Amino acid sequence: MNLIKRINFASPSRFSLILVAGVFIGGMASATSQTSDKEEFVDPKDVEVIEVKGKVNKNSGFFLRKIQRTELDFFRRFNDLADNKKFKVKCRKESFINSRIKKTVCYPQYALDRMYKETQQALRQQMPKPTMKDIEDLTVDERNESFAYMEKVIKKDPELTELMIKMRKAQLEYEQWKAQ
Repeated sequence: MNLIKRINFASPSRFSLILVAGVFIGGMASATSQTSDKEEFVDPKDVEVIEVKGKVNKNSGFFLRKIQRTELDFFRRFNDLADNKKFKVKCRKESFINSRIKKTVCYPQYALDRMYKETQQALRQQMPKPTMKDIEDLTVDERNESFAYMEKVIKKDPELTELMIKMRKAQLEYEQWKAQ
């Protein structure tokens, strides 16, 4: 007991804990040195090579993530090239009502502006909030104008054309997978 007081430990249990930890670490060190002495060398001729061939099970998530990735790449490049702010595309994560699951959605700026105006008007008149389907119906002219502008920008840039082709290929792969 005098030894414990002289070492200045608060309690004998702390001393025994340190002692056990030291023994454990020492035992581990000696065990690793013993196993390294017993290594055996195998002749390369005796090694058997096993090749596993198989088909990757692609589910709908695989294809949907691929479509999403190609769409985001396409819209990033399009936004870099687009001069007209009205036609730039904004992508964001949205969750469904009463759900934590988020989905990436992309909307052109003109649709977001129209949604803002219609929402403000609905709040002033105490009417229901408009949906994106309502906004699509209200912005038919802007949508046609946007498609014409997008076509013009795509024709100017070969990299954007390539990204659009990749996006369409990903969509076709998904449709073919669904048909199987």
